[in-house]
Amino acid sequence: MLAEVVEKLKKTELQAVSPAHCYAGPGDVECDSCIGRKHKAINSCLVCQASYCEDHLKPHFQSPAFKKHKFVEACAELQEKICSEHDKLNKSYCRTDQSFYLCTMDEHRCHDTGSTKLNELQDEQMKSQQRIQEKQKKVQELKQTVDAINSFSSLCVSPGSEDSPSFTVHQHLSFDGVRKSLSELKQDEEMCEEEFNQICPQVAAVQMILPSEPKSREDFLQYFCYLTLDPNTAHRQLILSEENRAVSHSRKEQRCSNHPERFDSRTQVLCKESVCGRCYWEVEWSGGVSISVSYKEISRKGGGNECGFGYNSQSWSLRCSSSSVSFRHNKINTELRGPASSRIGVYVDHSAGTLSFYSISDTMRLLHSVHTTFTQTVYAGFRIWYNSAVRLFDPK
Repeated sequence: MLAEVVEKLKKTELQAVSPAHCYAGPGDVECDSCIGRKHKAINSCLVCQASYCEDHLKPHFQSPAFKKHKFVEACAELQEKICSEHDKLNKSYCRTDQSFYLCTMDEHRCHDTGSTKLNELQDEQMKSQQRIQEKQKKVQELKQTVDAINSFSSLCVSPGSEDSPSFTVHQHLSFDGVRKSLSELKQDEEMCEEEFNQICPQVAAVQMILPSEPKSREDFLQYFCYLTLDPNTAHRQLILSEENRAVSHSRKEQRCSNHPERFDSRTQVLCKESVCGRCYWEVEWSGGVSISVSYKEISRKGGGNECGFGYNSQSWSLRCSSSSVSFRHNKINTELRGPASSRIGVYVDHSAGTLSFYSISDTMRLLHSVHTTFTQTVYAGFRIWYNSAVRLFDPK
């Protein structure tokens, strides 16, 4: 019996965990789609502008919708390093022109620079300003010290004088060291000012080359994201189906665990995958629903405004019904021109702070667009009213 236990322990020790499933450590690129503790990313997608671990990379190989997506080795700060016109990483720096190439192709020799160079120049400009301020502060302190010493010296009298105090000043004292320090600081200040003046024109000359906004449905589908609903967040009256790609309302509550991330009052559900970079998805709906984008930190327990999509600062929501369509954020409701078609397109540019909703039929019609600053990763979410349903549409 003891021998069998030892043998099982040996086998357990020999089972090595796949490196692709390791959690991200210091210096590793984290998976943008992992919830909770992040796994180590193995590849970055130039189209999604996001990095994925082995599990979250699988949809790219399983769905034809991702066949045009391009991958590179997992890379941190991916969005700042991509050439927007050729989907390649910025790698080269021209010493002659003192600028970065957007990619290695000849036709880009005339490009000034991209956001990478701008950030570096702005950093250098800030550092130079700080150095100048530090030097000026030291010069001022030394000047004050010299003035204080000179004032003190003028108060002293020669030894033997009738007004001589109980102490004397030695005549051999010298301020050569102070003068030398002042001279060196002055040289440093001039050098910093010269460096600062050289950087300023470069910063002014830099032109940010930003990727153009998608215009047609074909353009939007380049950023298509395959999303799935998270069962752990679904209210008990919501039924998930089609491999967690569809959800409908039920009068009867489902038997499920009391998960801390589950909405316990509002009939809402969040998607499992986070939305980062540029991302686009389409939703087919019926009845009355809210198609939303939310921070993960939105409250789940209770029926207050802090839990409802569109009723707080952490979520944005498009409410659709057969008779009307409206947009709500932070309890402010905006009635929109309707009706909306049964399919809605949602586009997010996280870094630009753009969120847009489109009515999809034979054409794309913009329903509403907002420009904000996303301070956290966002997730797609839905609220489903009675006798209503939502399905994540696959355009393949």
